[in-house]
Amino acid sequence: MSANEALPAYQYSPLTSPDETRILILEPSTDPTSPLVVSIKQAGLLDFTDTYEALSYTWGAPHLIYTLQCDGAQIPITESLDRALRALRNHFTRRTLWADGVCINQADEHDKTTQIPQMFKIFRCAMRVVVWLGVDEGSEEEETVKRLSRLSRSSVENMEPVWDELWIDKKASLSVARIEKVLALPWFQRMWIIQEVVSSLDVVVLCGTAEIQWARFVIALRMFRKRIGDIEGVDSPEDRLQERLLILKIDRRLMGITQIFDLWKTHGNLNESSMQDVSESDVMADRTRPGGIIELMNGFAHHQCSDERDRIFALVGLASDVSTSPLPRGVQRTVRNLLPVTVDYAESVQQVYRRFAGGFEKSSRL
Repeated sequence: MSANEALPAYQYSPLTSPDETRILILEPSTDPTSPLVVSIKQAGLLDFTDTYEALSYTWGAPHLIYTLQCDGAQIPITESLDRALRALRNHFTRRTLWADGVCINQADEHDKTTQIPQMFKIFRCAMRVVVWLGVDEGSEEEETVKRLSRLSRSSVENMEPVWDELWIDKKASLSVARIEKVLALPWFQRMWIIQEVVSSLDVVVLCGTAEIQWARFVIALRMFRKRIGDIEGVDSPEDRLQERLLILKIDRRLMGITQIFDLWKTHGNLNESSMQDVSESDVMADRTRPGGIIELMNGFAHHQCSDERDRIFALVGLASDVSTSPLPRGVQRTVRNLLPVTVDYAESVQQVYRRFAGGFEKSSRL
């Protein structure tokens, strides 16, 4: 729904402590074009544990030209969030969600500064994380994800008939192009998705109507990459060249996804529902220790963010050598290389990086 001048702007109630957050209750509708109607609840994060789904999505264009209706008022949101909420809205039952574009007061720098350090906990406490890739029903990307889902559920013994069914055109260049088109979606390049995925035990990827568990999605991509040479078809020399170029792109994108997957495993996110029927070698491969902040910043340097401060802020919840809380006097002397980082959006980009560099230099000398 476009901005409605007849409704007043929604007035957020201030959070009374850093441990508080907000969740939104999305009202159902059978009409996909009807206004998005929500209510907002506010309480301690522990009170909401396992009662909501956390939404991981791409902001897209920052223009707040759409609105939610909330308690007789309106909240401006982006087109991307409008589409995501419409995709998630149930027909007959309410849906309880956490979405940063609504649950954090985007017009209040203090609210952002208070809530963003809690993002890891917010996603960790959700019953599951829903990744919305920003693709509508009926797209080619949706069909590709459906094929990957079927591939991920096939065992070594019955893989051949499944493989033949999935890539029925028998043309390697077309199959590779389909995969690359999915991995080129903006969600995979976003900096914040790293923490959002790594924090949760249960992550589901939604592409149109296609759903696949995060672990299965990554394993299916690995299976595809290993078997791509088995797609036997009559490709022209031009097609084969295009295929090789696309494979290079896939390898680069898959490297970033594998880094996130390995961090996800490192943080203990292995359970029966997400890993059922996945081979032990795939589950345990590349398990690594949590990285330090500099290692993470280097590893994910190609991910994008609209605010350069987020190259630090989006990773502090994952870093093994960072504390986002003030350390008691004397603790820095006993905890080697523990770097205090304060998320503060009142500071400029230059101030944030200057303070970060100074803190890193100081902690390195301890």
